Amino acid sequence: MEHIPHMVDMAMKPVEIENVKPINGADTPMPPMYPYGLCLSLNDETLDKLNMEDNCSVGDQVHFHCLAKVTSTTENEGSGKRIELQVIAMSAEGEEDEEQEEKKLAPYKKAYHTEE
Repeated sequence: MEHIPHMVDMAMKPVEIENVKPINGADTPMPPMYPYGLCLSLNDETLDKLNMEDNCSVGDQVHFHCLAKVTSTTENEGSGKRIELQVIAMSAEGEEDEEQEEKKLAPYKKAYHTEE
């Protein structure tokens, strides 16, 4: 199995949050914690494909693995670099499922000295 890189917390720092401009000039009571564009919206059909239709509640955490294709790149002197990605394949599991899988694999990792 190929090693998946460690996850990086994408939450914005307080100084970054202060610089977020409201959309359409609207006053927002709570500034966003994460940059615009990092929110995924999954409809019934997509949830069904991922076998997630009945097992998610607000506040749950879901672990995604996905493959995306770069569909656009832009580089501007003043605003930096930007890429657009189209997710073309994805899998998901709840954090509880992942923890159970890790427990199942623990003896093998120990036996073969593959623990990180």
